[in-house]
Amino acid sequence: MSSVKRRKIPKRTSQVSKKTEKSFVKTGELKTLLEMPLDILYEVCSHLTIVDALNMALTTKALRTLLMNKAWSSVWRAVLANDPDGFPPKPDDINEPQYAALICGLYCFKCGKDGYTSPLWCARQRLCEVCQRESKFMSSVYLTLFTCRQTG
Repeated sequence: MSSVKRRKIPKRTSQVSKKTEKSFVKTGELKTLLEMPLDILYEVCSHLTIVDALNMALTTKALRTLLMNKAWSSVWRAVLANDPDGFPPKPDDINEPQYAALICGLYCFKCGKDGYTSPLWCARQRLCEVCQRESKFMSSVYLTLFTCRQTG
């Protein structure tokens, strides 16, 4: 049996740090969100920004299932309408959550890497620089679209 070394924890110097630490350690607070009536949750979600709605859908499986349900598409339409930036109209071949992820998503659709990704509107994809370089199809479509806009 191997011995496990314990990490030393520094002593607290004041009561303030103890209270601050407790506020960050709260767990299970999202379960109360799902216990509220659905019509109230529906109304709250319809006032979120696009990024907040996407982040909320990524917090738990239950919230993701709820927000990605086809019955909640009017919430996503309201979320998209809340945004002051004028985005192009939603294409007919994708649904509202997919469009929101295309507009403001933080993850690459191919590898899942978070960070800077750029949307490729013609391919309905959001890819990081590495995946754009690796995907010859995406690169050729993007370059074709870019050159068409430059010449046209």
